[in-house]
Amino acid sequence: MTDDNNPLNLILATDSLYPPLTGIGYYTAHLLDEFLRHPGIGQLRGLDDHGFSEREQLTQLVKLAKQGQLGWLPHDLDSLEEKRNGQNGTLNGDVVSALKKVLRHVPGMSALSAYRRDRRQRAALEQNKSTSAQRNLSQPWLLHAPNYVPPAHDGPTVITIHDLSHLRHPETHPKERIDWLNHHLPRAIAQASAIISVSEFTRRELLDLALVDDPDKISVCHNGCDPSFRVHTDAELSGELDKWGLRRGGYILSVATLEPRKNMERLLDAYEALPEAVARNYPLVLTGADGWKNDSLRQHIARLSLPHRVITTGYLERPQLQSLLAGAGVFAYLSIYEGFGLPVIEAMASGTPVLTSNTTSLKEVAGDCGFTVDPLDVDAIRGGLFALLEDKTLAAAYREKGLTRSTQFSWARCAGETLEVYRRAMRRHEN
Repeated sequence: MTDDNNPLNLILATDSLYPPLTGIGYYTAHLLDEFLRHPGIGQLRGLDDHGFSEREQLTQLVKLAKQGQLGWLPHDLDSLEEKRNGQNGTLNGDVVSALKKVLRHVPGMSALSAYRRDRRQRAALEQNKSTSAQRNLSQPWLLHAPNYVPPAHDGPTVITIHDLSHLRHPETHPKERIDWLNHHLPRAIAQASAIISVSEFTRRELLDLALVDDPDKISVCHNGCDPSFRVHTDAELSGELDKWGLRRGGYILSVATLEPRKNMERLLDAYEALPEAVARNYPLVLTGADGWKNDSLRQHIARLSLPHRVITTGYLERPQLQSLLAGAGVFAYLSIYEGFGLPVIEAMASGTPVLTSNTTSLKEVAGDCGFTVDPLDVDAIRGGLFALLEDKTLAAAYREKGLTRSTQFSWARCAGETLEVYRRAMRRHEN
């Protein structure tokens, strides 16, 4: 019988810690950071495509992630040994993203990668099971998959589901990813001892789409906000802003992978509709790795003419991103569909007024502390941009409300709530 007073033995799947890191990667890294120091966690192992990582290796991974360096590690597509050894590399996040984009279109590549990953992870779990039996551990190992689908595990299993965009908006995903999730996610949900959703919105989606029939199986654990997202001084900002020819408060920023679900085309239309006198003072900065189905977006950017100006930075290291967030006049995040929308909270913590969607999880996350609009209404987006750029009193009010709102989201709180889910999962598994 599991004793809630004893520390848990945790296997955390770390496959999302591949460069370039996106939202799920940072979610995983922050949970690792908290659990490496949490008294409620006993033994801790990471599991990726190449087997287990132990505490020393996991500590190094967290350090690199917090320094914003995981997006710049070398990435041999067959091996992560260089990552584990902490070696420095030269490939940046955009190069890795481009390589992945090419490989996605190689017939059978995704299926082969999934097969190899599953085979290696199963072997590692079987070996861990045998070793644990020999050592007669008092607590079983719990497996947590932060990236939807876990390998087969006969012990207690927790999965995190961030959103269901592959069902609601399949047109915004590569076909192979949709096919993979449609095939594997129902099995993962059925076998999970407990499910974490990162928002109440995602919890309702799971129930509305009849993927989960027992509401008690789902727990909402909101994401946290890294305290390194904060208000910056002019001196702290000058180096990064000078590099892009920007001034504090003198640009609109949007942070997202360049792909259809992020609604960048409508943001561009809205920006293009701003009066020339406004656009002249506020270029639009798009920051994020290259995604998929974005040829139309790139053509749209190329068609823009002065004074409307778009700067695309590509994937940035974490410190660079934090500077751009803290220096923006407005942060625009008009995604069509989100399971949480972490950049909204990060922008608020940086002291930047936020314009975001009034739909899906974004309204839940922003509350009344962000200026929310219909993401399908270009005129509403244009009006929101204009209001926050030109009405300094309004912008200041949203800035202050956002700073207060951001303090309600911490990774320590997320980890504590996640640990409670683990304990419930242990009890459900036993029963």
